[in-house]
Amino acid sequence: MHLSLVTRMKELGHRSLADARLCSHMRRWHGAQAPRVDLIILVVLLLVAASIYRLNLSPIPFGIYHDDGLYVVTAKALATGHGYRIISLPHEPAQTKYPPFYPFLLSLIWRSSPSFPQNLIPMMYLSMAMTLGFLSLIYYYLITQGYCCRLTALIIVILVAFNGFTIYWSTYLLSDMTYAALSIAALWLVEIVAGTRRQSIAVAAIAATVLGLTFLTRQIGMALIAASLLYLALQKQFRLLLVMALVLFMIVAPWLLWCQAQIGKATPLGGEFYTGYASEYLPLAKNPLLLLKLISKKTLIFIAAIPAMFLPAVATLKSIFDYAFISGAFALLVTGLIDLWHGGRRLLHIYLEFYFLLILVHPFPHCDRYFMPILPFLLMGLLVGCQRQWTSCKNLWARQRKPLSMIIMATSLGLLIICFSGLFIGNSLSIGRLVQSRARGVSVKVELFNGCSPLNTEGGPSGSPCHFKGLRVAPGASFS
Repeated sequence: MHLSLVTRMKELGHRSLADARLCSHMRRWHGAQAPRVDLIILVVLLLVAASIYRLNLSPIPFGIYHDDGLYVVTAKALATGHGYRIISLPHEPAQTKYPPFYPFLLSLIWRSSPSFPQNLIPMMYLSMAMTLGFLSLIYYYLITQGYCCRLTALIIVILVAFNGFTIYWSTYLLSDMTYAALSIAALWLVEIVAGTRRQSIAVAAIAATVLGLTFLTRQIGMALIAASLLYLALQKQFRLLLVMALVLFMIVAPWLLWCQAQIGKATPLGGEFYTGYASEYLPLAKNPLLLLKLISKKTLIFIAAIPAMFLPAVATLKSIFDYAFISGAFALLVTGLIDLWHGGRRLLHIYLEFYFLLILVHPFPHCDRYFMPILPFLLMGLLVGCQRQWTSCKNLWARQRKPLSMIIMATSLGLLIICFSGLFIGNSLSIGRLVQSRARGVSVKVELFNGCSPLNTEGGPSGSPCHFKGLRVAPGASFS
């Protein structure tokens, strides 16, 4: 059975020799009882993760990230019949900056529980549920599409589930985890559509619907839409491509046309920041040198930010270990991604290319939120890089050639030790800090990363005010 998995991985274009060898040595994971064992392990894992995420439920930091305040304000506007508007601003301008699907979901909770701020916790449970769905979809997507074996997929899910950033965002009132879950579902459905010999119009329509919802959740979903359509074209599935394009148009077009209709209507002074991205992107379009400067700066940010996603504690770069982990993890990640890319052009590869390109030209310095939906794939690249490095170490040891080979092997082992100690020990410390903070009654979200939280207590990442004007606190209610 294990040989059939390796064969399946090769058929699907996965040519990571290290991962294939690891899978071939884990026969017990591929027996007849494997699906049942997988389900039991996954359910236990999700229950443990949910218990940890629940410790992070607190309405105290609500509003200080700016976006969460806007989401709840627009959710209230939808629930109370004001339309999709920012009712906390003068003239109540239409919200044309953030797509409406996530506020719509929050509005359903507001309708059933209209007392503010008591309804914040039920809304946070939505983010928590999306995070658990994200973890479940990751596991089955990776193994069913042949990207890795069951053991590697389980390790990835564990590392994502108990990552400090996942714990942080799992209960935040932001659209990131909703987009993350929808994006994995969309990737899975599109690969099913492209991989089936019998063209199913119904499955293609469902895949297009989920693709459209990713865009209506976060605009960066356009990367997934573009990648999916291009992948179908490369697979010469032109009939399915046409069906999906038509369904996508029907889902996305009403939102785009509505945004276009709002142009020219009254907005408050400085309201352009709240209603669109024109003020951020127009200077880049007019000045290519400014765009190149942004790309160069974001590239340097990527080098530090991506490894920091694996171990959030190194984001401050205060010690030699921080620099060693970031440089080592980035080198192993690039090695692993190159190894994965050698397997051929698959949908996931194209999606990551488009995704990186979009966030590279995004004129905001904070990257952790944007890496959350692709964290499993970054970890997959890191693990493949580590497996590749371990194979190289064994080959060098077998050759026993010259002191130079031994130095290279020692350096490689050092990289592996640094990365794995950071991944497992560092994230364990983050969880321990979370539990201790909760026991002391301290605001968990602010203290989770011990000073390197992306929160800005001045009122959001741009120093913008919190949006409590449109949110009336129920009599006798508090944020405690």
